Amino acid sequence: MKPGYIYDELLYAGDFDEVNIHLLPNIKRIRLWNTDDVFQKLTSVSIYPDHQVKAVMITDETHRDLVYHFSPTVHYFNDDGFEYVPSNEWISREPRTPIKSEVITMNEAITRWNIEIHFVDNYELLKLELTKCGIQYCEQT
Repeated sequence: MKPGYIYDELLYAGDFDEVNIHLLPNIKRIRLWNTDDVFQKLTSVSIYPDHQVKAVMITDETHRDLVYHFSPTVHYFNDDGFEYVPSNEWISREPRTPIKSEVITMNEAITRWNIEIHFVDNYELLKLELTKCGIQYCEQT
C-alpha cells in the first residue's frame, strides 16, 4: 500500500450508465463518453465510433478474445446503506446482499448499455495520443 493511503473495505456500486466500464474483464480499459467534441477528436487517433452509442471502451488488441468470451455479472442492490462519493459512485462500508444478480453475454452488455468496444495495437501509446488531443478519459486498471 502507498504511504498515506488508508486501508478500508468497501462495496462499490454505480448507476446504470456508470457501471459500463466494469462490464469488461479485469484488464486495462478506457471509457470515453459520447460528446461531439470527443468523438470528433477520436478520428485523429483512427477511432471512428458510431455517434449513436453512449460511450466507447478501448483496450489492447491482445484482450479481444478475453473480452468477447467474458460474461459480466450484474448485481442489483436496494439503495439503503449506500452513500454517494465524488467519483460518481456509491459505496457501502457494510456488506450488502444483492436483490438480484444476472450473468449476461458480452454482446448483450454491449447492446443493453449501448456501448462500443475498440481494440488498439498499442494501448499505452493511445493514452499519450488522447492526452495530446486534449481528450479526458476514465481508465480502469
